[in-house]
Amino acid sequence: MQTLIQFGAGNIGRSFIGQLFARNGYEVVFVDISTPLVEALNERREYRIVIKRNGAPDEELAVQGVHAIDGRDTASAAEAVATADYVATSVGLGALPDIIPTLAQGVALRAGRFPDRPLDIIIAENIRDGARYFREALKSRLPQGFPLDEHVGFVETSIGKMVPLMRAEDLAGDPLLIFAEAYDELIVDRYGFKGPLPRIPTLNAVGDIRAYVDRKLFIHNLGHAAAAYFGYSQSPESRCIWQALELPAVAARHGLPFDTIAAAVRAAIGFRATDEEGRRYPRDAEFVARELPKGLPGILRDVCGLSAEEPCAREVWRAITEFSSAV
Repeated sequence: MQTLIQFGAGNIGRSFIGQLFARNGYEVVFVDISTPLVEALNERREYRIVIKRNGAPDEELAVQGVHAIDGRDTASAAEAVATADYVATSVGLGALPDIIPTLAQGVALRAGRFPDRPLDIIIAENIRDGARYFREALKSRLPQGFPLDEHVGFVETSIGKMVPLMRAEDLAGDPLLIFAEAYDELIVDRYGFKGPLPRIPTLNAVGDIRAYVDRKLFIHNLGHAAAAYFGYSQSPESRCIWQALELPAVAARHGLPFDTIAAAVRAAIGFRATDEEGRRYPRDAEFVARELPKGLPGILRDVCGLSAEEPCAREVWRAITEFSSAV
């Protein structure tokens, strides 16, 4: 049986990557720093996924034959990397620096033991240039001159799986339960692999991964974010995307002029939605405390990365600023 080491036992790790590999005959070992998750996975060796469908009954999937390693046990996690058939990461950009030392240690161990057996790392993160990020981060932790590209394949992905937020009452009975949509296509960079492609029927190996990543980030993610921002600005009591899309001022079709995106940026700056208990989401609270005092110019510069000196960025800056002054 081949093995996948999955860094991150959260939404994407369990509902998408982990279940795809586990349900196709792979042994899946999660690496996570959540003690309750690790303990529950090791005790039960399985978890449940509830597939949500519009207008149709839920479907429940059982993902079996899994276990976990505490990510703080770097020696055990590195040993698992050294002997794995594949490694995947789904930890989020903020946590990536925390797993790089363990990955580097595992890569070094593997190169010493199995010099002719390269390791493919599947980068299941919502980031652009993921291969470059991992390559540079690992190089900084490995000995100078280490032949990294001979031993590691950096496989970028486009992750389109939707995992809805779960209420506290949903999790109360089973901390491993997870909701997800039925979508199971894993889009990967065929040229990132050093070894054979995983035996996954819904794996789609493409030649131009950048196009798929940009499509996902700038259409899928941007579309959902803009709908949420507009929905909140028009109807703060709305809780779901479908409610926002029913508002006449929000509903729209593709082919929109650029000023709508400028309006979405302005609506994003005023986004103050809360969770089911009335608390602001941590990242939103951080944004308000850290970025809002800078004003719109500071946000466009530091958060959006726009330079008033670059012609294209200056046009975007102008449109957002003009829209903001009109509201």
